[in-house]
Amino acid sequence: MGLDCIVSLEKTSSDVVVRYARALQNSMGSQMETLYKLMGGRTEVLEFVVKPDCPLIDIPLRELRTKKNILLAGIIRGRKTIIPAGEDRILPSDRVIITAAGHRINDLAEIV
Repeated sequence: MGLDCIVSLEKTSSDVVVRYARALQNSMGSQMETLYKLMGGRTEVLEFVVKPDCPLIDIPLRELRTKKNILLAGIIRGRKTIIPAGEDRILPSDRVIITAAGHRINDLAEIV
């Protein structure tokens, strides 16, 4: 047929609506800023803004036992991007990026 790619308007539209609805639902009382779905919706990439009352603050990451299939992928502190290592800590106002496969995370504290 000479086609390289087929775009489904129905699938694309439903993905946008679901992403918007989930982000809207999660924004109520949550610090989630951004949500992306990958791999056909099986994996989510989420960005959280850390509030002062987050129970994960100032704990070395090596001590956090995250749930299976959850990865703390990055920390953004001001203008600095941190690729997390064991000695790094989450601080108030950080932006934390996580990936979650098989989990529906609504709050950063739910990763442990």
